[in-house]
Amino acid sequence: MTAAAVATPGPPAVTAADAADDRDWFATHPRRRYRARRAERGFWIVRRRAGGVFLRIWCVTIPKGLPDSDKALRPLWFDTAWPDLDPLERAELVRHAAREEEAAGA
Repeated sequence: MTAAAVATPGPPAVTAADAADDRDWFATHPRRRYRARRAERGFWIVRRRAGGVFLRIWCVTIPKGLPDSDKALRPLWFDTAWPDLDPLERAELVRHAAREEEAAGA
């Protein structure tokens, strides 16, 4: 007897319209580096890097009442990107990103 695999849906595809929405949102919020964008079955946490590069991480849920700010979304992005990383190492990545982003004028 074998166990049946239970398929869980992955993240939805990022469409050209989604990519344009992210680009437009960051263009109108030039000091922001992170945004949470609702999508089908969850959220994309989008990190804007230098040169207009967007790094997207898929979250099924985000904490209720999470402020819409870089300070709140930055650790969520890293927690979701590297869930198996030692929490102290991940916290150092968050601090490093904050310093880097501040130095770049974000």
